[in-house]
Amino acid sequence: MLNLSDYGHELLGRGYSTVADQQIGIVIIVLSAMQLIFGAFTMYVLAHMSMFHNPFGLFCGIRTGSEMVSSFVHMCYSGPVTILQANNYSLTIPIVMGYVSYFFMSFPCALHIQLSLNRCVAVYFPIAYNTIFSNRNCKYMLVFLAVLVLFLSSLFYVVPCNTMGYSPSLHGYIILGCPDGSPRSIPMGTILNYFCQYALCIVAMTVDAITFVKIFAINRKWDMRENTANALNSRNVRFFAQNAFLNLPMLMHIVFLTISDYSMAESMEVHRILNFLLGRLADFINASTLILFNPEAPRFLKYKL
Repeated sequence: MLNLSDYGHELLGRGYSTVADQQIGIVIIVLSAMQLIFGAFTMYVLAHMSMFHNPFGLFCGIRTGSEMVSSFVHMCYSGPVTILQANNYSLTIPIVMGYVSYFFMSFPCALHIQLSLNRCVAVYFPIAYNTIFSNRNCKYMLVFLAVLVLFLSSLFYVVPCNTMGYSPSLHGYIILGCPDGSPRSIPMGTILNYFCQYALCIVAMTVDAITFVKIFAINRKWDMRENTANALNSRNVRFFAQNAFLNLPMLMHIVFLTISDYSMAESMEVHRILNFLLGRLADFINASTLILFNPEAPRFLKYKL
């Protein structure tokens, strides 16, 4: 049986710092800071460019803002505690930080599907687009997804023996075992990984594939001399490419998340580190794609800033 006074020590630092701790902590801080910078640029573009004043821009803004909250947590907490490896603070802190960061990591993943569906409806049902993605419907979608993710994230702390948090000494998200050392009866991490994370990614890629088929057909059909229609199609293609491109870093993150499975085993150290750092990289890529895939955005920023 475990000593209850030591329970949860894995979520605290080991008391001394190594070179690896310092290097990983610096990478976390740098990636998080870069995401915040590009995220701020993206939010400025979304707020001030009329071409993004639509449901697609709304979902992009909410997703970017959520990831900025996650990056702020990692820049101010995960990175510094990894470098310092302090262990003289309450266990409540890493548990709360784990919940906050997990929610703001998962909510953007759910929004990613909404963006894929948004592009799919835009090319297949352009006439019904404004009705389906009306302001009221968009608000309902956002509230539903937020409540759903809040509920699923809470399962880590409601279901016994599934307390999740970031471990500075193990450099990644882990799930604590039962206080008495007994086996975990319900592996919430594994369940959420396979039935939520993988499902989200597969659905998003499937919808994007269906959208690509329609875009390809439209490009073959439309006359390039139809300037107005071609401009609209070009924007649809760029919006689609921007969102579809995000499938790659998201999939890589989920693969390593599933392999590491919140394990504290030494054999999972590399996968655990890659999972956590790929999550930070994915957030950075998400924050920069809108600027990279829409040439109007950098021109606008150059003019304004």
